Amino acid sequence: MQKQQISKFFEEAGFIYHEMEVNRFYPITGWEILTHTPEGNDWRKVTHLVRKEPCVPVIVKFNNTQLLVSPEHRFWVSCGGAECWVEAVDLVEEKSEVRLLHENGEWVVATFEAGTHEIDILDITVDEVESYFSDGVLSHNTMYGDPTAVPGGNAIPFHASVRIKLGAGQQVKGANDAVIGINVSAKTIKNKVGPPFRSASFQIHFGKGIVEHEEIFDLLRNFGKDMVDDHEVAIEGAGAWKTLTVMNSEGVNILTRKFYKNDFGDVMKDPEASRWIEGLLEKAMVKTQIQADDIDIDSESYEEVKSLADQLTESGYDISPE
Repeated sequence: MQKQQISKFFEEAGFIYHEMEVNRFYPITGWEILTHTPEGNDWRKVTHLVRKEPCVPVIVKFNNTQLLVSPEHRFWVSCGGAECWVEAVDLVEEKSEVRLLHENGEWVVATFEAGTHEIDILDITVDEVESYFSDGVLSHNTMYGDPTAVPGGNAIPFHASVRIKLGAGQQVKGANDAVIGINVSAKTIKNKVGPPFRSASFQIHFGKGIVEHEEIFDLLRNFGKDMVDDHEVAIEGAGAWKTLTVMNSEGVNILTRKFYKNDFGDVMKDPEASRWIEGLLEKAMVKTQIQADDIDIDSESYEEVKSLADQLTESGYDISPE
């Protein structure tokens, strides 16, 4: 597709880009865009437009081609022996060539660098496929919309009691900046057995999976101090050494354990320490009342908004425009 100004392209459709409100959804009818699909190119209907805040782009160079994309634009890359989605801004930090999957199905070697000037961004939904214009080029890749895919067609969203939305985040690096894992986010977008739209994050280490005792440590350290059987229990430590301390009602320290984070599993098995850790973990994990702040709904995620609408409809609420 040839480069062209956003303002000129959509003025023909009745929209003046710089007069559009930021983050407002504008429905559009009668327009189609030639869209790349795994089966080939196909004409698809444009359903709505959203003007986004201008941003400083990331410059991607490969095969004598230069693209300007948003920092949040995600690429499917091969890195450290694993393949995953990574945001462009994280690839800038690599400061080296990256292998990414091109839309033609071939792996290409690319470099990423930060831009120097702001560009206009227009988010487009094409038959529920998120795309966006940047620097006059249409990118068929989710930037602001919902990047997730739902296996099983309509049956899974309708019949499932619990649906969990998983997303890949930044890489986990070890010694010498070697990539050893990836951060993962999980959100319940449908839950018949508890409050939905609550999120959690964890790490997956390559060759190990989820290192449970380290995830529990991070949870308890972020949770902070609390009372367990009239004793104040705290798990702390920002440096190499971590500590478990237990103080009685008189302020006397009755237990102290110093350890490295990767040794927290052994501390959990210590009979003297385990009762306090289990008590603090129960306080951190069990919520007697869900607050409004615990619920997180991404208004730009098609799947989350649709899931919320379906659940309200099932509960007997009338959500029709009238």
